[in-house]
Amino acid sequence: MAFFSVIITSHNQADFIRNAVASAAAQSHSNREIIVVDDASSDGSQQILEEYGDGNPLTKLGKNGSEPRS
Repeated sequence: MAFFSVIITSHNQADFIRNAVASAAAQSHSNREIIVVDDASSDGSQQILEEYGDGNPLTKLGKNGSEPRS
């Protein structure tokens, strides 16, 4: 079976992020990884994602990508 990655991006999605991760984890294809990228959320999303521990790699951006660059 082919290996594939599920990449979930999030910015202030505390109400939905658990469902997104659970949906990806529930897929029947077992040869996959789930990678979550949080775009500097300020609503508690990062804390929710940290509950998953090392089971899903989490990248936390320090600054929101849509903020103007200086």
